[in-house]
Amino acid sequence: MRIIGFDFLAIRCLSCQRCLGRKMQNQMFRIWTIAATFLLLCGLANADSQYGKFRHFSNLPTTAFMIGEITNGDSFDFRKLLRNHEINTLVISSPGGSVWEALSIAGIVSDNNTNVYIPKNANCYSACSFIFFAGKSRIAKGKLGVHQFSSVESNAQKNVGVVEGGTQFTTSEIIGFLNEFDTPAWVYEKMFAQKEMYVFNSGELDTLERGIMAGFQASSVEQFIKSSKLKLNQMDLATRKVEAKPKWKIEYVPIYLTPVSGEWVLDDTGYENTFRILAKNESYVELQTPSFFFKPRDCGRYSKNIVLQVQNKLRNQGFDVGTPDGLIGNKTVRGISAFQKKRGLKVTSKIDNKLLSTLGVDDDIDYIQGPLAIPLTYPIPPNQSLFIDIPYLYSYVANKRFCYKIKAQHRKKIPAN
Repeated sequence: MRIIGFDFLAIRCLSCQRCLGRKMQNQMFRIWTIAATFLLLCGLANADSQYGKFRHFSNLPTTAFMIGEITNGDSFDFRKLLRNHEINTLVISSPGGSVWEALSIAGIVSDNNTNVYIPKNANCYSACSFIFFAGKSRIAKGKLGVHQFSSVESNAQKNVGVVEGGTQFTTSEIIGFLNEFDTPAWVYEKMFAQKEMYVFNSGELDTLERGIMAGFQASSVEQFIKSSKLKLNQMDLATRKVEAKPKWKIEYVPIYLTPVSGEWVLDDTGYENTFRILAKNESYVELQTPSFFFKPRDCGRYSKNIVLQVQNKLRNQGFDVGTPDGLIGNKTVRGISAFQKKRGLKVTSKIDNKLLSTLGVDDDIDYIQGPLAIPLTYPIPPNQSLFIDIPYLYSYVANKRFCYKIKAQHRKKIPAN
């Protein structure tokens, strides 16, 4: 019967091959569906979760990565990460960013006793360093750098006192946080004493390391970064767009304002402590707040070094000043007169600001830089006269006989090549 049955089935299938084809297709579809579902579930198990700059991988269940510039809202993303995962170690790679946001993240790290690790080939600069110092245990195999933070206030007319007050407050907050993190005192010197980035050397990094990271091995993170080809920067260097070279650059050109008159006026305290100058901006460019320079002696006297520079400049342009010796003799006087006449300057036969400016000689070394000069019109319009107040000057000048000059810098746009 089994043979007869088999033959019957065979004869039936031979007579209708589509029947067998459908059965095989349905069976293969069920197998493929089960396999695909299994692979999908496996893929989901190994997939990473991302919360803004923060990433979590199932292969390192108690470790999170923070990669990229620190911006507003990152602390909220970090809290969301901690609500969804039990994290004891934060791996960081960041060029810095928002000071206040970094301090917020650092506070969370400290409150949760989180370990912090800077992997090899990673950079943690500027505000990122606050997060590193907050770690319960902290290890840096990459680069750690600090520098002065800068105010985001770009409005040049912003009240100086307000900006300085905010800066002092921010500084005090940074110091307060770092003290709470038991940061070595010598770090403050590196952080606040210079605007350029200071990158700690290997010996200093060894000193800054603290504790042993429980349940965490740096080698595991390094191996994971290598095997997963995790990018520690915001974009891959291989795919990063090559920035076009700038066509222009800024050159700072000193411009002297021409004093017309000067007088002592009463300040807010009722004392003649402010010197008011009527000056003219004879250039055709707009100038910012000028610098004030003075010397409590005769304006006509210049140091030997300045005279020597004038003599060399005149001689290089073909004017006979004799042998340059830093002393003003008859030949130097005649050379100055000839130069002034040829250049259309007022012939004084003496060294003055106009002569020095035309020759390109900076005589700042003969002067003392005084208090801030405050123009009553801001910024200084081109080719106009205006009053400039020099507050708190009397304490600098015992007698009221002194020589002064006002200099501003012009940001001149010139071709880069």
